[in-house]
Amino acid sequence: MSEKLDLVELGNRLHMVDDMLVQMLAARHLLALQVGRLKLERGDPIYRPGIEAKRIEDASQYGSRLGLSPAYVASVMYAAIRESCMDQVIQREGALGIGTGVQTYEAQKANLRALTQRIAGTYDATYKLSPATRLYLDFEDARLEDLVQEISRDKRGRFLDLGCGTGAIAFRACYLFNSVVGYDLSPDMLSVASEKWRRDHADKDVQFKEADLEDGISEESGSASFVAMTLGTASDIKNIEHVIGEIVRVLEPRGRFLLSFYNENALLYEWKYLPWQMSLAARINLDDHCLDVRDGDQVFQVYARPYSTDGVKKLFAGVELRNILTYPTISPVLPSEAFIGQPSERLLQTVTALDRQLSFGHHGAYIIVMGTKQ
Repeated sequence: MSEKLDLVELGNRLHMVDDMLVQMLAARHLLALQVGRLKLERGDPIYRPGIEAKRIEDASQYGSRLGLSPAYVASVMYAAIRESCMDQVIQREGALGIGTGVQTYEAQKANLRALTQRIAGTYDATYKLSPATRLYLDFEDARLEDLVQEISRDKRGRFLDLGCGTGAIAFRACYLFNSVVGYDLSPDMLSVASEKWRRDHADKDVQFKEADLEDGISEESGSASFVAMTLGTASDIKNIEHVIGEIVRVLEPRGRFLLSFYNENALLYEWKYLPWQMSLAARINLDDHCLDVRDGDQVFQVYARPYSTDGVKKLFAGVELRNILTYPTISPVLPSEAFIGQPSERLLQTVTALDRQLSFGHHGAYIIVMGTKQ
């Protein structure tokens, strides 16, 4: 016999629904800004009473079929449409830099620096809040560990963490390798990483260098035992072919590498549009080859090109690839709320098992490439 629901459980369910309502409003806000941009380009008026009235009427009838008061639904829709029109007025006046089209690569790099300046201090905590991203990071860590274990302890010389962010991978590697160097474009992320090193890892040989990897890797040829680019970082670089060439150059013979790309064939992207807040921290805009990252009231467009597994193989022509996996497949499609509550641990275990079985397919959110320099 099922247990009777108490006020606590009902309150938790109401909280979940309320969160998703707010997510829907946020999704509607972004769509309204896209509509506003098209209206501006075409010279259309912001308020179109016939279209707005039809939308309210359709929603009211749909609400009635679900047992809701048509007047109640109409009042909610009216408030949402009024807010959208206000957003579009502000957008037209030039006060909102959202939905301005695809920007140049250099502008996207500048956006990345500006974004990381804002989020560097909260970056680690933010990614821990995303269930599918946590699952991916655990999977990626396990693959890194597999490759590291193939290298005998006396040959674990220099580890390079390219796109190191706040240093999570670098600090794990410093206990396995003689020396570690983390490279990143963002001085703010590196500042957080350096502070963590001084506080917790100062007895280890760890360096952090600010650099644009497309300008090269400032390491001697054949000097590195392992090179890693994690969490989709390889997709964040336009001239990744050059960077891969640099990776091969700096690796010693039989040195290992692991690179992570965004996967354009991920199950996640089979849906052209999903309005809920998904459990993956980052989702690619496939049309514009970018990430639209929201922080508070600002959206930052940063470069991120997705690849297919076949496309990734072509990037590594002439290099010995050990394995190509994609992960995760199922969990990124689910809303974050699906992982909240008492069943979440069992749910995580089930979804993790499914995603691990599917990692040898082609539909995970990230592509992980592992290989060895010949």
